[in-house]
Amino acid sequence: MKGHFVYVWSLLAVAGLYNLICCLLFRLSETEKIALIVVDVQNDFLPPSGALPVPGGREIVPVVERLLERCEWDLVVATQDWHPPNHASFASRWGVEPMSVVEYDYMGRRIDQIAWPDHCLVETPGAALAFRSAAGTIDHYVRKGIITDLDAYSAFAYRDYIAYTDLARKLWEKRISHAYVVGLAADVCVVSTAIDSIAFGFHTTVITNATRAIRGKEGMEDMRRRIEAFGGRVASLEDEQFRRFCPRY
Repeated sequence: MKGHFVYVWSLLAVAGLYNLICCLLFRLSETEKIALIVVDVQNDFLPPSGALPVPGGREIVPVVERLLERCEWDLVVATQDWHPPNHASFASRWGVEPMSVVEYDYMGRRIDQIAWPDHCLVETPGAALAFRSAAGTIDHYVRKGIITDLDAYSAFAYRDYIAYTDLARKLWEKRISHAYVVGLAADVCVVSTAIDSIAFGFHTTVITNATRAIRGKEGMEDMRRRIEAFGGRVASLEDEQFRRFCPRY
């Protein structure tokens, strides 16, 4: 946890004046604008046949589809793990068993990397999104993990904030004030995305009905603790806050 606080403060330092100006604009604006961020709901993360199945992952697909169809979002973002061959997160690259931890050097930094089963290889069926969406429903796509030697759990940034995606800029441009995060996996990419969303100045909530964890209940509780420690929220769709923009859910 301490290490992540350090990294988040580094993120804020890099974001700098742009972040400050945008946050001030949010505070001055009377209009609440909301975004849905759908994290990595891809075939390779769904049981029973996915390369890296998240227990219960398939259960969230219809929930995500209803959120897209029945709720009123100002911006909808879908992210995808999108890995090139021989990616640093692949166990096959290191010749180790999946779920081992490997260490390597990247631009003078030591990276501790979980070696996952090979997954979400670019332009393969496993990397495809697993939910249905009407044409024009998704406003912006973020493909992450595209750097061969560096993984990305968060939709905002790569490991150790060495590089960034364009997601924060997109949310700022659309004057988004509140971000709702769903997807897979709760204890890996969802929690990382939510924490960075908070750090970039967005009021952030993870929707529990539409996420599942690799470590099951333990992973869900860990996700909740971490997000609440950073000032975010974790809520179910039964929460009254959703009635304002999901009256038909």
